[in-house]
Amino acid sequence: MVIIRSLTLNVSSESKAKHLIDLLRRLANRESIKVWTWRVTFPDNIKWYELREFCGRSDVLINAYHAELPRISLDDLSAYINECRNSYATLLLKPHLMDDVDGIATVIYRLWELIGEEGMCRVGVSFGDYIDTPYYPLSTMVSEGVSASLRYVDMLMNNEPKSWLKSVSSYINILNKKLNNLCNRASVKFLGFDLSLSPWLTNNESIVKLIERYYLSNRKFPSIGSISAISDLNNFILNITKVSRVRTLGFNEVMLPVAEDEILKERVYEGAVKLHDLISLSTYCVAGLDMVAITASKSAIRDIVRDLVTVYRVKGRVIGMRIIPTTSKHEIKLERLGKVPIVKS
Repeated sequence: MVIIRSLTLNVSSESKAKHLIDLLRRLANRESIKVWTWRVTFPDNIKWYELREFCGRSDVLINAYHAELPRISLDDLSAYINECRNSYATLLLKPHLMDDVDGIATVIYRLWELIGEEGMCRVGVSFGDYIDTPYYPLSTMVSEGVSASLRYVDMLMNNEPKSWLKSVSSYINILNKKLNNLCNRASVKFLGFDLSLSPWLTNNESIVKLIERYYLSNRKFPSIGSISAISDLNNFILNITKVSRVRTLGFNEVMLPVAEDEILKERVYEGAVKLHDLISLSTYCVAGLDMVAITASKSAIRDIVRDLVTVYRVKGRVIGMRIIPTTSKHEIKLERLGKVPIVKS
């Protein structure tokens, strides 16, 4: 069943955010609109330490930190991540700074030393530019309004591929009307959907399981055919947009966050999926390298950044990176995500 993965409010002030998030929540409950996570993205001119109402709330996630790599204040960023336990941060790597891979690796490594593995789950690097998306940690406010991302892998798992487009687009059309009505009643603009296909830690929401079942004849990912399978899923997302005619923003691509896909975790444990596989896939048809636990070293981070800079230049569009350095040898344990394997190079 399709679930709203995140309903993200882009808003310019804390007082306005408090009013709107409370109002939207009441209206959504009244209309039986199921929202998994509520999120508020603030502009970069707001100081995180002034967000007294939102810093640390357990019912809302926030992104109130946007800064350019490698020119960031590590003390300020680490204080934000450590003190606001519901916080996320976007670090922008502009094209003209991409060749400073040593400086970037040094900053990321030092940040990990300050905020640890759990903290690194809430920091993302955006290659090229900021992107207007409801997905954290890269959500950035371009204009005020509300956007939505979805959990709908299980709808595909429970139906044959020939019916996917009709069933998903029909549901999204219904949801689009509901969300537009919701936003109209709150006097805020509905900006649209990021229709990216993303997994979660339930039995029927693994993208890798979906690919293995319908594209690889139950062979293990990433067998030959995996790239074309993900490309086909990306085209499917594009076709949803065309058929439903809803507004879209953000990535609208297949996502493979290792820590959030149980079958992908298994393939990493087995040694079938390695770091170079995940980086290579992002060249063709994945939104970036996401929630990947790696052995902590400046040289490893440097090489990852160098490869992702190449991916960005070849692909010609924004990609994301969220890596989790660690000194653990085999796996780490994260609070919300359980055991996560270290991806080998």
